[in-house]
Amino acid sequence: MDQPPPRRVLRAMQRALDALPDPDRTIFARHRFDGWDYARIALDLGMSMPEVERGVACAILALDAAARQAGRRSGHRHGGRICAWLRAKLPQGWRR
Repeated sequence: MDQPPPRRVLRAMQRALDALPDPDRTIFARHRFDGWDYARIALDLGMSMPEVERGVACAILALDAAARQAGRRSGHRHGGRICAWLRAKLPQGWRR
């Protein structure tokens, strides 16, 4: 069984999430933590679907960058696995 990511990686990802601008943070939280689909978020926030997709993608990219940087500093490989999982969650057209 895999070990959980080091605390340093998790703290870095929490800081990255906290640093997101409000629309992106709200969109990401409603999608990932509350389980809302993009259509419901768009309707609730008065946004278009592409705006919601962009918000989720920006949040994922910020979390990806934070996990990678913290993983490199700590010398752990967990950051890479987290990053691969996050990139797989990007909407079509946002993947690198």
